[in-house]
Amino acid sequence: MKKRIFFAIFLSLITSTYTVAQTSSPNAAMENLSTSEIQVLKAANWIITTGLTVELEKRKPANSIVLKWYIDTITLNISLVEKLKAIYGDNSDLLLTFFAGYSKFYLENKKTTTNLTATKAGLITLISIYKRGIGVTKNEELEKLVTLADTDKLDEYVKSNFD
Repeated sequence: MKKRIFFAIFLSLITSTYTVAQTSSPNAAMENLSTSEIQVLKAANWIITTGLTVELEKRKPANSIVLKWYIDTITLNISLVEKLKAIYGDNSDLLLTFFAGYSKFYLENKKTTTNLTATKAGLITLISIYKRGIGVTKNEELEKLVTLADTDKLDEYVKSNFD
């Protein structure tokens, strides 16, 4: 049942056809990116910098842009998502911030990125949003993840859980 609900959320986000207003012009780091990648990067930046409870009408379209690109480009790894479930718990928006952080890192570091480094970037984004404490429900797994990040043990965690 939980998997069905999870995939229903994914499906609703993917089918959304809205666009997010472009808020800044491409910089030098974006010169080699396609138009769709620039749109993904802008949506990811918006997701990462905008509070979970702010501008809710723009969140779904931004999430949709990032998630669609992630699925189309990265080939969604279901086991990765299942491992993340324990971390984000009742905070489904945190999963989407993970995808935003992962996608942003991937696009900004195309030549040198690995799945593990992008996963770590996604987790750091998720932790950052969680630490703000607005619109999130605390849980034990998230608290453990914060502690690992604060004690520089996140690399070990990523290698042992997401490799």
